[in-house]
Amino acid sequence: MACIQKLKRANTFVYRAIIKKKGIKTVTKVFNTRRLALEFSNRIEASREPLVAYGNSKKIELTFHQVAEEYLSREYFGTRPIEQRRKLNFWSDTIGDKPIKYVSKSDVALALSTLPSNFKNSTINRYKAAFCVRP
Repeated sequence: MACIQKLKRANTFVYRAIIKKKGIKTVTKVFNTRRLALEFSNRIEASREPLVAYGNSKKIELTFHQVAEEYLSREYFGTRPIEQRRKLNFWSDTIGDKPIKYVSKSDVALALSTLPSNFKNSTINRYKAAFCVRP
């Protein structure tokens, strides 16, 4: 879905076309006229190929296991890497081969139901937090 945003510059107005589609990076481009912004958004939304070209979607087919391994090797700088790896291994074992794009709330709920019943709420919350790491 596209929207056109009116922005004030030093002496004039410009128009930003913003195109959002699920699973594809948001595409934005600024134009001098509203008509050009509308034409651009209509042309990009008309077919999927230009949208994919503008919003690179290579990482859509990554599995959870691949993302977890990349996160642990490159981005995790916490003080307890072994504990974090154990929690992410739990998620990798339950939903690891599924592409990230297709992981749903029901998958997460099903995985959480397989945790041992003697875990306290705080432990379950830590497992949830390991699953939803944000940069």
